[in-house]
Amino acid sequence: MSEAGPLGSDASNPLDAHGQAALVLVESLIHVLIQRCVLTLDEAIAVLDLALDSQKVIYDDAPSLRAEGAIALLSSIMASLETDLPK
Repeated sequence: MSEAGPLGSDASNPLDAHGQAALVLVESLIHVLIQRCVLTLDEAIAVLDLALDSQKVIYDDAPSLRAEGAIALLSSIMASLETDLPK
């Protein structure tokens, strides 16, 4: 029996693997760009906020597990960045 992936599909699906790898790569790039002062933390958060808002519009127009999963993944990246905010 196969396990469901984060977007509710078969975990062995190569498209899910590509998507997950791409997401990890983008999150890593964001962190590196911030560390190298190419992108500020506030700018990165603003970009993620825009992506989240866009994904929520997509979900509102056509609710799906995939859109819901995308919102959860973007929210996870946002939370990761927000831990770097000064307290």
